[in-house]
Amino acid sequence: MSTRNRMPYITYDMLIAALRPCQVISEPHDHPARLRWASSFNWKQGLIKEEEVVLVCKMEALPKLSQRYPKALIIAIAEEDAIDQNLSGYPNPIVVIKDDPRSSGLLQRLQNHFLAMQEWQMSMATQPTSGEGISRMLNASGHLLEASLILYDHDLDAIARGWLNPNTPLAKDYARRESEVLNDVSVFRNRSLELRGKKGSSYVEARTLSIGSGSSRYLCALFEDEPSAGQMDFLDMIVKQLADRLGTRTGRFEPTRYSAYTLFDNLVQERYIGAGQLEDYSENTHLPLDAEYRLICIKQRSDDHPLDRPEIMAALKQINSGMSLAVAYEGNAYALLYSKGVDSRLSNITIEEQLSSTLDPQRFYIALSQVFEDVLNLRLAYQQIELVERYRSRIDFEAHFVVSSEAEPHLCYSFEEALRFTIVSADEMDQELRDFSFSHTVLEKILVDDIAHGSNDAQILACYIYHERKATVVAEKLNVHRNTVLYRIDKIETRFGLDLDEGWARMRIMLDMAIYYGSFKHNPDKLKKLIGCDFSEFIATR
Repeated sequence: MSTRNRMPYITYDMLIAALRPCQVISEPHDHPARLRWASSFNWKQGLIKEEEVVLVCKMEALPKLSQRYPKALIIAIAEEDAIDQNLSGYPNPIVVIKDDPRSSGLLQRLQNHFLAMQEWQMSMATQPTSGEGISRMLNASGHLLEASLILYDHDLDAIARGWLNPNTPLAKDYARRESEVLNDVSVFRNRSLELRGKKGSSYVEARTLSIGSGSSRYLCALFEDEPSAGQMDFLDMIVKQLADRLGTRTGRFEPTRYSAYTLFDNLVQERYIGAGQLEDYSENTHLPLDAEYRLICIKQRSDDHPLDRPEIMAALKQINSGMSLAVAYEGNAYALLYSKGVDSRLSNITIEEQLSSTLDPQRFYIALSQVFEDVLNLRLAYQQIELVERYRSRIDFEAHFVVSSEAEPHLCYSFEEALRFTIVSADEMDQELRDFSFSHTVLEKILVDDIAHGSNDAQILACYIYHERKATVVAEKLNVHRNTVLYRIDKIETRFGLDLDEGWARMRIMLDMAIYYGSFKHNPDKLKKLIGCDFSEFIATR
C-alpha cells in the first residue's frame, strides 16, 4: 500500500460531524470532496495535495495561515466579537466554529479521529474474510459509525453482526420487525426505513454488495437517531471496503443495463422510467435524485480538431469536485453536473474556470443548459443544448458586431444567451420546453428568500437592472444606502456566479421579471406576499 493510501480521507460532511459538539457558525459554499490529516512534510513532498489538508487555528491567526496555505481547508475558532468577520477575501474554504468550552482540545480530537480512521482502514485491509474476521470488521466499523451493522447473504440469513447488543431497545425493536425490513431491503435496495416504536423512532439504512447476477449480500445499519450526512458518507465507505475485501462489487445490477449511458439515453429518448427504477439507477451511478442539475456538452468547432475522447471524459468526471455524471453520447461528450444547495457551483464562471485549462476555445466550446430540478427533465435540458448549438453563430456574430475583430472566441455558450434569439421564432420551442425554460430562475429563488426573511433583494436587483446598474440612483429610489445596494448585488452575483456586467445575464433577469410581473394577475398571492396587496387592489390605486 502506498504512503498516500495509508493516509485516511474523510468527506466534508464527515468532518462537520466530527466537529461535534462544537457550534458551527458558518461553512464555505465550496469545499474539497475529500480531506486528509497529515504533517506538513507529507504534503510538501507531494504525497497528498494541499487542497486535501485540514488546518485548525484561532481567528486572529487566519490571515497568516491562509497566506501560507491558500488551498487548504481551515477551521477557524472565533470568539464572540469576531464571529461576523468577513471571510470573502480569503482563497481558502473556511469553517468557523465558536470559541467556547466545547471547542477546547479540538485539534487533538480531530487528530484522534483521523488516527481512528487510519486504524479502521488498516483493520479492514488485514482481517481475514472468515465469519469471525467479518464480525471484527463490522465491530470496528459500527463503533466509528455509531450504528449497529448486520451483514446478510442472498437468502437473507445473517452472516455476521457488529456493535449490536441484543438487549437494547433498538435491537429488540429491529428483531421484532426484521422480516419486514429485509423484505423492503430486498425489493427496493438503498432505501431509508424508519421504525416507529413506543418510545421513539429508529432508522435503518440498507446497502447491497452484489456478487453475481444470482446472489447479493445486504448490509443493514441500525441508528438510534436519524443519520447525518457524514454518517451516510461513512456508510458508503464501509460498503466499498467490505466489497473490496470480500471480492464483490457494489451495486445491484449489471453495469451495461443500469449504466450512466443507459440512464442518459432513456431520459433523452423519453422512455418510461418508474420511481423504483430511477432509484436503482441512482444507486448504481451514484447520481443523487434530490439535487439541482446542469447539463453541459463539449463540442468541436470543426472536424479538423477531433475530440480527444479519453482526456475530455476524464476532465468531465473530475470537475465540480467529482459531482458529475459523464457520458459519451451521439459523438459528443456530455456531463450532468449536480449540486445540493450551492448555487454558484453550477454557474457559467465556475464551469469555465474548471475547463479552461483543458479546452482551447479556438478548437472547442461548451454548450450549457439552464439549471434545473428533477433529473427526469434531462430531455428538455438536452433540447436546450441543441438550441444553443443552433444559435451559437448568432452569439458569435453579436460579439463580432460589437467589438469587431477584437472579440475572443467564447468557451461557454449558455442557453440564457441563446434564449433571446429563440423568442423571435415562435416555433423554436413547444409549450413544454417554453414552460420548462422559465420554471427555475434566479429571480424565483431570490423572491422565496425575500418572502421568508422579509428582505427586498428582488426589488433591489430589479431597480439595479432598470436603472442601468447605477447604485447611487437605486439608493435614492429605494431610500437605502449606496453601499447596501452594492453589498446586496455582490451577494447575488456571488451566490449565483453571475456577472451583471455581461449583457446576457441582465437580459435573462429582465425576461424573468417580465414573466413574473405577468403572473400577478393569474396568481395574486405572489404579489400579496411581496407587497401586501393583491393585483386588483394594486390596479385600483393607479
